[in-house]
Amino acid sequence: GNDTSLTSESKNNFRPRKNLAIEKVAYLGNSGGELHLFTMNYNGSEKKQITNSIPVNGIDFSRIGFSWANDGESLLFPNFNKLYKTGISGGGKDIIYEAPSDRYIMDIQESENGEFIAILETDINGFSGSLFLINQQGEKIETIIEGEAGVLDGIDISVNNRYILYSLDVSGYQSVGARQLNSKIFVYDRDKNLAFNLSEEKPNGTNDFDPRFAPNEASVVFVNSSSEAEAIKSIYQVKYDENFNTFEEDREILLENAKMPDWE
Repeated sequence: GNDTSLTSESKNNFRPRKNLAIEKVAYLGNSGGELHLFTMNYNGSEKKQITNSIPVNGIDFSRIGFSWANDGESLLFPNFNKLYKTGISGGGKDIIYEAPSDRYIMDIQESENGEFIAILETDINGFSGSLFLINQQGEKIETIIEGEAGVLDGIDISVNNRYILYSLDVSGYQSVGARQLNSKIFVYDRDKNLAFNLSEEKPNGTNDFDPRFAPNEASVVFVNSSSEAEAIKSIYQVKYDENFNTFEEDREILLENAKMPDWE
């Protein structure tokens, strides 16, 4: 329950992603005026910049994401409409997928067994979101959701590859800055082709977004904030039963004034 600072407060570092297999944390940080990928040990030692000539880039750094590859030896990251894979020990960079020139990759998540990669893609304004799966050859194999008006955000994949987690502003509101009015968390069942709402108990006037599965996949951690602009964000947890039903007492706050959770 004690806080440990792993990076300096004088530098902008964010979006941590832990890897249990190799006991490393990857994260995004600014270097030379660009956004790059870094890794470090659990205690903050042995920090290493992974990307150099090709930075992480996109239309909204507050929402941009990346993913560990299933082997723990590589990282997947976006640069506008291209998805790159790079080795953490100095390996080369490969383009895994390339979106059309008017579409932009916002987030990525590779499945634990490496069977597929989930990609969240938007237009230049961050709307008209699509969430789909590609194989390791970059071919689309399944569409989860597409053409949604409101902000589509945050993706995760269950360990058995059956469930895809994401959030969506169901109000359909669109504005400069991608403000959200009624974002809710959904878990999509690939076998049943159904999406279950995990934000049934969300207070009116707030947003649930940026969800991640807990290690036992019996709950989800996520960010909640008021729908007003520049609202303070906090990390919550919600538990659900085997049918993805949630109850008011299953929703609790974990950390105030915090965002971008990752629970491994």
